[in-house]
Amino acid sequence: MLEPDVNPPATVHRFLRQATASLHDAVESCSPLGELLVPSNITSRERYISILLDLYEILGALEPLAEQTVTDCTESFRRRILVERDLTWLGATPRPMRPSIARLADAMRSSSLQTRMGLAYVLMGQSLGTSMICRAMVANDHIKLRHIAPEIAPLELAQGAQALQLPPPFSFLTGHGKRTNSSWSVFLQTLERSVCVHETAARAQALAGARAGFEAFLLVWAPPADDLGTKG
Repeated sequence: MLEPDVNPPATVHRFLRQATASLHDAVESCSPLGELLVPSNITSRERYISILLDLYEILGALEPLAEQTVTDCTESFRRRILVERDLTWLGATPRPMRPSIARLADAMRSSSLQTRMGLAYVLMGQSLGTSMICRAMVANDHIKLRHIAPEIAPLELAQGAQALQLPPPFSFLTGHGKRTNSSWSVFLQTLERSVCVHETAARAQALAGARAGFEAFLLVWAPPADDLGTKG
């Protein structure tokens, strides 16, 4: 039996947030999602498709692992379905998964419950971040939305924005709307039950999963030179 720590952190959530702060900042600095919040930047349809393709590649590889692990809020780990819906609306086809992402997903399949919970923590956190971006866009930047999808009638867009349920090709941005925050609360309870905050080894495994999650985003948005050729 593992010996408990003498001075463990207060919660697993706090431990992961502090231990991955630099990785979070690295991903945020290279994430193209930030472009959607720049008022002076009119995102082109092609650029928006590229962002969705990136997300589908990451979520398509990792979400099934989180969905199998966190059974009390599985809907939150099916955002790849929303991305696919948006891509279909836009007439775009998902590209093949790059080898580095496939290798990372393969390694995670044989990992421990604690490690997969760490991965789920990153994916759930990304969902929260996207929800914030969506709220800002529907409040301040209908012009950008209409530029990406001029086929959508202004009234339909306005009604969707009011309900935080935008139509495709903005399904991913909308995510699960107002349920996102409640799902986060449910997930945090599961995280604390699944990873014993008092055990160093359990926390280390969760941290390894979280690092793998951030690594996936960095592999796509800040890829090493030998991976650049696989990005379509």
